[in-house]
Amino acid sequence: MLDFKPITIEDMDEINSYLDNLGSYLCDHSFVDMFLWKDMYQTKFCIKDQFLFLTVVSYPQKTPMYIFPIGRGNLQHALKILSVDAAIRDIPLKITAISREIKEALETTFPNKYNFTNLRDQADYVYESNDMISLKGNKYHSKKNHINHFMKMYRDSWRYEDITLENLEEVKDYCHKWFENNADRKEAGSIFDEKKALKHAFQHYAALELQGGLLRLNGEIIAFSIGSQSKSKKDQVIVHFEKADSNISGSYQMINQQFAMANCQHVTWINREEDLGVAGLRKAKLSYYPAFIAYKYMATVKGDG
Repeated sequence: MLDFKPITIEDMDEINSYLDNLGSYLCDHSFVDMFLWKDMYQTKFCIKDQFLFLTVVSYPQKTPMYIFPIGRGNLQHALKILSVDAAIRDIPLKITAISREIKEALETTFPNKYNFTNLRDQADYVYESNDMISLKGNKYHSKKNHINHFMKMYRDSWRYEDITLENLEEVKDYCHKWFENNADRKEAGSIFDEKKALKHAFQHYAALELQGGLLRLNGEIIAFSIGSQSKSKKDQVIVHFEKADSNISGSYQMINQQFAMANCQHVTWINREEDLGVAGLRKAKLSYYPAFIAYKYMATVKGDG
């Protein structure tokens, strides 16, 4: 049986050594994501035979699953290890965080062995950074209008600034107010789990090498965004959180663009993560016209009851 243990901040370097230059767009292959959402997904890991093994539970069903093993050893051996571990634990073998490329490779290497399920609600939205910065073209006309209206309306009353350890407490206070004002919104998803993830982000902001920006109006914070540089995909920034005052027209569009301008000009891609099947989030993410959607699949062994 694999000796899984909970992820801690002290495990960052060891786990990143397996993720470094993996070439994956998926936010599942980011230590920051693993750590921030470890409570929601009950994430645990272990290292064995040159592979990083991870176990999680699905959302919201809480079904035990394995992340596709990450390493440079014998993949067939690694998959056998998972099969044995699942049998000992008396659970079905379910392997998730499988990209389209890995799915195709498995179908070729192990024909007719696995059934694959498209996990649409967990698919990542990936955008070209230049599009998010410039918002050029007719498809971004409404976004540009919101931004132009905001800048005309508030002129010299607004400013963007980086999130630092000096203003982090202000961001935490704003975050608390945001959750109070949005507690009854169905599209907010699991507020309890998101609060815990943000708590981890604030507590370990420097150690996780997070990048953030906030928007002020008349000196008061009205929006913020927090992301990180992907270790797996070096030319990608992952946006983990974005909050804004929806009563102020253009606030979401402004923080989106300003964060991209400040933090993403050196990369090709911006991953804004999944929508979890929340209709409002899906509509918002699609409205920015992703360059592609990074679909994720779950594999189960054919005939496994």
